[in-house]
Amino acid sequence: MLHKILFSLFFLGITLNATTPTQKNITKLYIATFDRVPDAQGLAYWLNDSELDLESIAMSFFEQPETVEKYPEGFSNSDFIDSVYTNLFNRKPDSYGAKYWLMDLENENIQRDYFILAVINGAKDTDADILENKTNVGLAFIEDNRDDASEAKDVLSNITQDITSVNEVLCQFELANCDNVEDADNVEDAISNINNDILAEAFNNQTSDIQVNDIGSVIRILSDDNDGSAHQRFILELSSGQTLLIAHNIDLAPKITSISIGDRIEFFGEYVWNSQGGLVHWTHKDPNQTHIDGWLKHNGITYQ
Repeated sequence: MLHKILFSLFFLGITLNATTPTQKNITKLYIATFDRVPDAQGLAYWLNDSELDLESIAMSFFEQPETVEKYPEGFSNSDFIDSVYTNLFNRKPDSYGAKYWLMDLENENIQRDYFILAVINGAKDTDADILENKTNVGLAFIEDNRDDASEAKDVLSNITQDITSVNEVLCQFELANCDNVEDADNVEDAISNINNDILAEAFNNQTSDIQVNDIGSVIRILSDDNDGSAHQRFILELSSGQTLLIAHNIDLAPKITSISIGDRIEFFGEYVWNSQGGLVHWTHKDPNQTHIDGWLKHNGITYQ
């Protein structure tokens, strides 16, 4: 009973703090649910016309004919768990994870739509890399206004944790940001261009409270903000020229002690608009498990 109450409180928190839908988080939802990237027309509907938050979109996916066909009546929770993990991470869950999620689905502590969101938000390490690579292919597919359902599935077939697999697929399907190179740094730059566009759109539309991921160079190191929770602060410049203030909670996550001007730092956190380019915070794990975990990566080390 306690376990069910805790889960109810956790997902009540998600509902009360409804997630703003973006191209990126809807793309992840498509990958997890359908094992394909969004078609341009479908994504435009959910993003611009549905007027739903991300949690409601996830719920609505289970009313769609494609979902009913993919997961027909009688499709077991165990098989469903395996399918979602494979769609996202190219693997089945470990035995502990499978038992954990199966117990909650069987006992109806959570529904399948919330299970999908929880697995997406909990992706770490290799799983997070694979999902990020699949997502970036999906964003390129959307950017090219592709609507071919077969291609939407095929573009994910050979995506791995290796960043070069993204460029190979972009070029194979003649998608945006294909560099026709094998150099991982150039592929990284191509993917960063996609993320730059998302952040530029958020800045131009004065949008806040969206999850963002990108890479930037340190151009200024500020003193720590010790008013309330302590935050390490520095400014990154993206390859697009947009600048971002990073506010990294060092009461909850390790501080980057070796940071220098010119260092490249990758970030995953929540964007807040301001007139200088914006701020990114929540670059740490949430001890209350009511917010998506964020992180910073510097010189091969993850700070979370």
